[in-house]
Amino acid sequence: MAYLLEGIERATAAPQVLELMYRLFEQTGDVYARYSGMYRIVSAYSALGNAERAEEIIKTLHDTISTITEPSVHAIMLSDLAGLIAEVDLAAAREYLAEAQGMLTFVDPERVSFVRKNLIYAARSLSAVSRQEEDVDWAIEQVGQIADPVEYVDALAAVFDMVNEPAQRKGILSAMCRTVVSIPSPYIRLSMLFDVAQFAETHSDGEEIDELLEGMERTARYIQIPFITAMTQQRMARMLFSFYRKTGKPAIQQRAIDVVSSIDDDRIRYSMMVQLEQATPQSWKSTVFGRILDCREKIRSGEYTTKDMIALNRAIKVVPDRAKRATYYTELSLIARDAGQHELADRMLLCALDEAKIIRPLSRRAFALGDMACRIYAEHYVDRSREILDMAVNEALNIRDSTVRDEVYDELDMSIRVVQEHWL
Repeated sequence: MAYLLEGIERATAAPQVLELMYRLFEQTGDVYARYSGMYRIVSAYSALGNAERAEEIIKTLHDTISTITEPSVHAIMLSDLAGLIAEVDLAAAREYLAEAQGMLTFVDPERVSFVRKNLIYAARSLSAVSRQEEDVDWAIEQVGQIADPVEYVDALAAVFDMVNEPAQRKGILSAMCRTVVSIPSPYIRLSMLFDVAQFAETHSDGEEIDELLEGMERTARYIQIPFITAMTQQRMARMLFSFYRKTGKPAIQQRAIDVVSSIDDDRIRYSMMVQLEQATPQSWKSTVFGRILDCREKIRSGEYTTKDMIALNRAIKVVPDRAKRATYYTELSLIARDAGQHELADRMLLCALDEAKIIRPLSRRAFALGDMACRIYAEHYVDRSREILDMAVNEALNIRDSTVRDEVYDELDMSIRVVQEHWL
């Protein structure tokens, strides 16, 4: 019920609704749901300027937090409370953070890196209210005790926000880059590379950008889903073009153009060429994607004819790679759906599925379906994307080799996450 109230437009701007939500969350048995709900109520009261009520709720939560028996959850909840109360009572925030730090001794070693990162997040909130050098020193000390590379990079990003001195920021950014390229899992590494790239684009003088570009290029070789590979190359080109605008060096612009030219995905390559103000090669007009572009305006205006679609279908059928055919049909389906031509969109998607469903081996079939799901998700057709992802997972489950099956399943799962988090 509290979540339903929260979903009503402008409901959290009414103190009466917030109080009702507070009473409902008080009765919630799930500790995570109760505290996370209370935190949002506190944030809403703070936004309304009612610091007194926000502080009252926080202190009530603090008085009852001892009932949480799991040390890692206890410590995280304390650190969250510290971050929330920092704006209204900095002294209490420091006490809560010290309490949270004291819980680290009891936390499971497998969870301690994650918990320590959350403490650093709280320190960042304190520093935003009143910056003190000892807070920065404390945070850096805590980062040094984090063993997990993913949590280490996230924690460094928080410390980065706490410092202003350029030399310090460069040192932190360099450490982030060195660590992120060494993360073992290709998809986790790729996602983190995208995150760190945002810092590098704004604050790097070039050295870190080169390191990230090399890491992205190396990581892309392990990716089996073409759309994710193209996303990676697109991100590389954007980084280079951003750096070119900052420096004005023609060699960097040329590197960006070279990366774009190497993108195998026709739509992303074409889109990036337009953004980089590069002329489309004449040879493109005779390609399958060139014909799709020619037909796009007719589809958008509803002026396409049966003859147009038959000619386009023949051009696609000539392509020897079934996975590539599935991609072309998927792109046509998305063009038609965006134009409101739903019957044509459904027909083209069925053609794509027909091509994908007979690809061998099963792992490649699953990746082809996963690629379709990523493309459709990127265009915000979430339900249809999930249906096709389910098909991909079902194909993966039929793979006999358990090692290959697990690898395919993991990649399907992570590919959608990368699109959710990083599609530009």
